[in-house]
Amino acid sequence: MAQGPASNLLASLRRVFGTLIAMGRTRFELLVVEFEEERARLGVLLLLGALTFLCLMLGIILVNFLIIVAFWDTYRLHSVVVLAIVYLLAAFVLWRMVVAKAREQPRLFSATLEELRRDESQLRSDEKGGA
Repeated sequence: MAQGPASNLLASLRRVFGTLIAMGRTRFELLVVEFEEERARLGVLLLLGALTFLCLMLGIILVNFLIIVAFWDTYRLHSVVVLAIVYLLAAFVLWRMVVAKAREQPRLFSATLEELRRDESQLRSDEKGGA
């Protein structure tokens, strides 16, 4: 079978299509890896957060009990009010910290998106160079 322009064009198109499929598969695999890493990180954070919260609550309850018992005869109501104000202020400050931390979280799948931007840039520069 002779190698004519049509068969060369077909072979070229097959190579281009194969390259595009390989690029897409690589980008998809990167996306899956990033998703699995993020899922594992969130699982660990949730577990550690729950354990931290449990320990913190037990500690706070015991400290509150100690303070109220210590001032039971003299300043029982004052100690409860002061403790309530302290915890409300602490909750407000912590909430602000959580909101600030949530805003600085890196964008999900940023590595995949960056690779796709590079691919797009490369394809555009190839179009300009080839045209």
